[in-house]
Amino acid sequence: GDVYFSGPDLQPPDFRIVTESGEQILVEVKNFYQRKNETADFRVRTSDLEAWLEYTNRVVLDSLKLAIYWVRWNVWTLVDSKVLRPGDDKCSISLPDALMANEMGVLGDRTIATEWPIGFTVFTDPSQPRTVDESGDVSFTVAAAEYSVAGRTVTDPSEQKIVHRLMLHGGWPEKAEAKVLDGE
Repeated sequence: GDVYFSGPDLQPPDFRIVTESGEQILVEVKNFYQRKNETADFRVRTSDLEAWLEYTNRVVLDSLKLAIYWVRWNVWTLVDSKVLRPGDDKCSISLPDALMANEMGVLGDRTIATEWPIGFTVFTDPSQPRTVDESGDVSFTVAAAEYSVAGRTVTDPSEQKIVHRLMLHGGWPEKAEAKVLDGE
């Protein structure tokens, strides 16, 4: 609701969140579209930040967070206001810095990462027909298949499921390659 206060400017942030552990977090939500430069820093007026921080101090909470939606990257970050770089009339943060300072985990968000490249290799059964015809088509029997990460074979079934999901939904560029040796 409205805030009535006689004193320096103060403005309540958009949300007061109480986590399962009982921690209270004040969060200001911002939508940031990098119009001309997709690597532009997020910027916020220093006067706005000071008004949110004044409110944060008045309600005796330790920190103010900014939830920033980076539209062109389809990424949310939650950063403490203390990590913003001060400027004359605006404070800023780059996307890489926001990702490194990201605290979305306190809200239950999780990120899975892996080394590159990830791969899926299908091995043919050499005891079965596998000859490539004139049109480039081949029928073969699969002997084995394996997942790999950064050139290492993934053998743990739960890790294989993660690699499989990353392959299907990770958004990385795909490259398929068939190795033909002596027409097989």
